[in-house]
Amino acid sequence: MQEHELTRLVKIAKAAVANSETQALLGGCSPDFIADGIMSIAMRQRREGETPEQAFSRVTVEDPDARVLMKARRLTPTSNARAGVAKARDAERAQRMLDAAIARYRLANGGTYEAGFSAVTEAGEGKALLREIRGK
Repeated sequence: MQEHELTRLVKIAKAAVANSETQALLGGCSPDFIADGIMSIAMRQRREGETPEQAFSRVTVEDPDARVLMKARRLTPTSNARAGVAKARDAERAQRMLDAAIARYRLANGGTYEAGFSAVTEAGEGKALLREIRGK
């Protein structure tokens, strides 16, 4: 990582750590990218006879920029969070489809929403949609 890239990353990390409203700035940074920035600091400050891993550990304790980057690394969205967003989108899609099926049932048969819900979710596609909404 070049010096100007590292400087910019540290500035963004400082802003994100200091203010929760600016944490969105880290949205495009992966934890690995930030770790690469920490490793760049570690390699610049590496002592004679010190392994890269030892230098990494040392700078995360001693260097203020590396400490800020470690804090920012914990704030980055992970692949698990991204998977959670995808699951939420799938559940929203399933809810819209289930609502449409209930509306079609009510148009054809009349009755309340609850009656339509019970009838639609007893079997078939409605039951599968309900499972998807509940995350099962």
